[in-house]
Amino acid sequence: MFKRFFPKSPDPVINTSAENSPARLGHLNAVIDYINAVPPGSGITSVTGDIVDNTDPLNPIIGIATDGTLLGTGSTEDKIRLAVLYSSGTWVPTIDNELVIFQSGYYSVIGDIVTASFTGTFTLEVGFSTADFNFTLPIDPTYNFDSLYDVVGLINLHNTNSQIIQQRINSNVGAMTCNARVRVNAAGSFSVQIQYNTNN
Repeated sequence: MFKRFFPKSPDPVINTSAENSPARLGHLNAVIDYINAVPPGSGITSVTGDIVDNTDPLNPIIGIATDGTLLGTGSTEDKIRLAVLYSSGTWVPTIDNELVIFQSGYYSVIGDIVTASFTGTFTLEVGFSTADFNFTLPIDPTYNFDSLYDVVGLINLHNTNSQIIQQRINSNVGAMTCNARVRVNAAGSFSVQIQYNTNN
């Protein structure tokens, strides 16, 4: 069995005759009046703070206090600028093996983390299968590396028709450089990708 709901009108909790009329729609009229009172200069004015511009209550602007550590261009009215170091560019590492020829390289820095890559080609001396080389970094860390694994990296050898014996990247302990180990039976090209923390 279904029961029909017949709300009482006027609202029995409204005690005065002056309140009876708006109470016929519950308290919806009060909400509508509040919404209609929102043009600039009235309505919502509760957004406050040292870095808030609430002259237009419909569009309060929240900025960041400028203390000299923020980077980038533009004003705080245009964007919120985070104080995070960021840079990027091309990278030409110094390579200590004349049989390894650099092709192209790039890097980016976000905070203390450097991500970099470069490509090149290598040849082998007659009778040798080793083309190892050391290379410099785009951004020097604060201190010399104290572990072989302070740099996360890999080297890809692009030798499709040869036997690759070994390939790997590691940091040089006591220095700010890296080593690439290449053991292969034919010359070819390669790409290097590395990542490390400058605040070591």
